[in-house]
Amino acid sequence: MNDITQGIVDAIWHLYDGQVPIYTEQQKQGFQSPCFFVELINSSIEREMGNRFLETATFQVSYFPELTEGDSPDYIDMQKQIRPLTLALEVIPVAGTKGIRGDDIETVINDDVLHITVSYSRFVYLAGDREAYMETLELHQRTGE
Repeated sequence: MNDITQGIVDAIWHLYDGQVPIYTEQQKQGFQSPCFFVELINSSIEREMGNRFLETATFQVSYFPELTEGDSPDYIDMQKQIRPLTLALEVIPVAGTKGIRGDDIETVINDDVLHITVSYSRFVYLAGDREAYMETLELHQRTGE
């Protein structure tokens, strides 16, 4: 999942030209705003055929805006960020791929923070023993003479 997290960070980093801090770990002490927090909130893996699995990861990107003069969050700024962030998270760069498309992108402003939830799915192949074949069948056929 670290490569998907890095893809999200890269997409946000390029969108804001590296001008806005992006955190991927909890900050024990204060943090600078505006800023982003990227966290994995849910993941699952389902077996497909053989050693092929469908891996799905749901992330939450939280945007903490600057405070206005009255020390309240800048709601206009949060609303302005929704469209560019949603578009940036639609397809993220991930090493070894052409990019991964995000599904079920949802935004909500809650507790004075903009939260964007997005899921990414991909197929992965895990190394392991090859499955044994059940049996071999030979067929010989002739035409009448």
